[in-house]
Amino acid sequence: MRKMLRSMILLVVILGSAVPQWSTVVVADPGDFAGGDGSAGNPYQVADWSHLDNVRDHLGDHFVLLNDLDSSTDGYAELAGTGANSEHGWQPIGADSSPFTGRLDGQGYEIGDLFINRGDEDFIGLVGLLGGGGVIEDLGVAGASVTGRTAVGGLVGYCNGGTVSNCYATGIVTGVFWVGGLVGYCNGGTVSNCYATGSVTGINYVGGLLGICSGTVSNCYATGSVTGDVAGGLVGLCNGGTVSNCYATGSVTGEIATAGGLVGLYNGGTVSNSFWDTQTSGMGSSSGGGTGKTTAQMQDIATFTNSSTTGLDCPWNMLAVVPGVTNPYYTWNIVDNQTYPFLTFHEVQIEVKAGWNMVSVPAGLSGGSSTVAEFFGDEIVAIYTWDPESKSYIAPTILEPYRGYWIAVTEDKTITLHV
Repeated sequence: MRKMLRSMILLVVILGSAVPQWSTVVVADPGDFAGGDGSAGNPYQVADWSHLDNVRDHLGDHFVLLNDLDSSTDGYAELAGTGANSEHGWQPIGADSSPFTGRLDGQGYEIGDLFINRGDEDFIGLVGLLGGGGVIEDLGVAGASVTGRTAVGGLVGYCNGGTVSNCYATGIVTGVFWVGGLVGYCNGGTVSNCYATGSVTGINYVGGLLGICSGTVSNCYATGSVTGDVAGGLVGLCNGGTVSNCYATGSVTGEIATAGGLVGLYNGGTVSNSFWDTQTSGMGSSSGGGTGKTTAQMQDIATFTNSSTTGLDCPWNMLAVVPGVTNPYYTWNIVDNQTYPFLTFHEVQIEVKAGWNMVSVPAGLSGGSSTVAEFFGDEIVAIYTWDPESKSYIAPTILEPYRGYWIAVTEDKTITLHV
């Protein structure tokens, strides 16, 4: 068994370095997108499924999502529904010799109801192959059903040197090898500030977040059930990668020697400052890295911030909050002794009253949310800030983190801000 696993690991290393990295440049036709020219300063605008489908013809360009996409959005039945493409569903963006090497900024929006049924195909996900220099950020994939063979993920099938940040995936992911709730295989890439909550099923190298980690993973978590011979609550196989400030809580079912609460099989690399729930995972002491804690300990802020905690090398950037409140100045929030830690990257809700309200803009604005219009949308009717140089109030167009702004609204409301 162990000899077979070593052979399979060698195959992973060989295949991981053999994926080509090039793309073809094509000029977009009018109507391919809602606007933009594909440049960093004026990305193509994606507002429906047809626009998203056209990304595959411009793999090295910049894109921005303007709104949520789901089964009610134009183009769903033809491109991403159960009857699309001869009942195979969505065709992944980037595959084989043509990886996605551009930038997709989701602006905190969701792509919902994604359906993929390609059990005899490899590199399966919303994006099949994310190449070097490619970036996917601030994007959620919600309620997906994704089926493939090798390198299968809820968001990305194979990340070969790319970057995935501030993203999440929920739903069901099924494959054979290299299967992950978010990314199937991260090879030399970076996955940060991400999470996955769906169930993941495969045979070898199956993980709640990543099937295989040969790159860098930080500030991430997974809560879904994981089933496979080599399976981990967060990562199926740590193959020379780096995992830090992560946790997993999902149930894990697999071979005794190659299944773990956090990592299924360890083959080199670093696993630090990370934990798994020994009770919910069913893995009392088994993991290829990390430190096991009880459910009560996993919901205690001291586990992640008290330097005396076993397994904690450096305190997490975490703040305790009351239920229903998010503080984006910290990477992590927790309702102490009630919830597991949760990431604060994707949205902040603020309560405002009719009339004028003082608000402070949080740090870490996403790339598409630096202007007043992009950040507040049509939720406000006026905005002013004090200018110390002119000693007067001015109407800003660009927002600055940590600065206070007076905003006016016509009624009491809750404003959801994408950050």
